[in-house]
Amino acid sequence: MFDIGFTELLLVAVVGLIVVGPEKLPSTLRTGMGYFRQFKRSVSNIRHEVERELALDEWHDEFDEEKTQLRQSLGYDELQESFDSLKHETSAISAIKEDFEHWDSDNDGEISDADIEADLAELANEVGPKLPSGDAEAGTGIEVEPIESVDSAETKVNDA
Repeated sequence: MFDIGFTELLLVAVVGLIVVGPEKLPSTLRTGMGYFRQFKRSVSNIRHEVERELALDEWHDEFDEEKTQLRQSLGYDELQESFDSLKHETSAISAIKEDFEHWDSDNDGEISDADIEADLAELANEVGPKLPSGDAEAGTGIEVEPIESVDSAETKVNDA
């Protein structure tokens, strides 16, 4: 540890004997050795704490690697994306429910032709490409009868 030879040690002992004196030299050596032991113990404790922290850091690194591998093997990211998609759809359904409850409280449960036409126009805008109006333009061969009102449509459905 310290590169002290026999001659240096003998020189320190002679200087100590001259400075302290022969009566107080043994108690002074005991006190000095006590301080040296305490210093040595403190250095040892610090070294053990540093080694323990390094081992803990290695353990954290290994844990993070295992967590990453487990996430990949279980498909955690795909599950998280599915969960986020379901949350989005649930919020959309909740918004529709709130709109319906608001609409139902405004209309007292009655549906007017204007409400149906507005809802159909809104749905047509959301669905995508529009078909041409009329049988001649569409070229499908399907005849479409215009509906005069909701009541007449219900009677046609009930008659069929």
